[in-house]
Amino acid sequence: MTSPLIIVGSGLAGLGVARAVRRNDPECEMILICADSGDSYSKPQLSIALSEKKTANDLVLASAEEVAADPRLQLLTHTRVTHVDSSASRVELDNGESLDYSQLVLAMGSHARQLDINGEHGGRLLSVNSLQDYRNYQQQLQGKKNIAVLGGGLIGCEFANDLLVSGYNVKIIETCARLLNMLVPAQVSQQLEKTLEANGAEIHLGRFATEVSLTVSGLNVCLDNGESLDADLVISAVGVIPNISLARDSGISINRGIIVDKYLQTSVPNIYAVGDCAEVEGRVMPYVAPLMAGCKSLAATLTGTPTPVSYGPMPVAVKTTLYPIVTSPAPLGAEGHWTMNDVEGGFEALFEKNSGDLAGMTLAGSAVNRRFELTKKLPALMP
Repeated sequence: MTSPLIIVGSGLAGLGVARAVRRNDPECEMILICADSGDSYSKPQLSIALSEKKTANDLVLASAEEVAADPRLQLLTHTRVTHVDSSASRVELDNGESLDYSQLVLAMGSHARQLDINGEHGGRLLSVNSLQDYRNYQQQLQGKKNIAVLGGGLIGCEFANDLLVSGYNVKIIETCARLLNMLVPAQVSQQLEKTLEANGAEIHLGRFATEVSLTVSGLNVCLDNGESLDADLVISAVGVIPNISLARDSGISINRGIIVDKYLQTSVPNIYAVGDCAEVEGRVMPYVAPLMAGCKSLAATLTGTPTPVSYGPMPVAVKTTLYPIVTSPAPLGAEGHWTMNDVEGGFEALFEKNSGDLAGMTLAGSAVNRRFELTKKLPALMP
């Protein structure tokens, strides 16, 4: 009897592959292994759910029972794969059991980057990177008012925006000289900062937290310049790191992520990686659009039609509803120039190559309405 397809991880990537495989092959036997409850939800919604007054249960798109309703799919919840024996095409589980596979997909996502901060509370900063994290986050916010957010990148800005809209006092601490430093031009950063401040945010740029300590009234955050900030809760939102330890310990090649080619094949035959944990020809892209493209192409490959993944234009939407932003940074080393335009209620920055072709853009405020029009003119990220 042929061994099943095993997918490790039941997030957007793992479930995405399972569903795409099922569309291609109604008879494929699959085992889906996940470390959590197995409920299906969209992780990008975690940073905007608070202002939408959604609970963790509201974010569930399909329960574990609904996911497992497929008679040819076995769902193993609260289970971890501890080792991959590629020579025997077998995975070993934390309960002592082992399972044989015909093909193996690693869709293990990423984990929140942890900061090394002094103080009795420094090692217990709150990060929100899963459904259970969000449940804990909502509980922790009960009775709190002053929230410190460490990080002014995409994740930090989205959570800060969500908290402000929800009526909290927010203090943002960012090590760079401006918010969204790697994603948008300075003019957009400045307007975002003004907008967040106008809505009650206190922003500390070029600073980092050195210590988080308990006080009689809550927490104290000490900055590198000696300044102290009071807070009721401190959230760490400084990015995510691909989950690569299983691959590393099983002899599968890694770099920043699990190294795969355009077919999402790892260094080991019949083992693939997709989503946040994968490094596709040097690219680690923890966004929904490349993840979904990977799920579709990988499902075709797994069901008998080898299909390389391709990435079209994929602008990133920053979910700062107070000042919405869509951005597609210009390729590194591209020769050309930026054109900056103030538009009514927003800002538009366009990067054109010397040939006149559009190669990058940042749209903010009302200008995000041109997203789809301009996206059509952008080059593919990976043809």
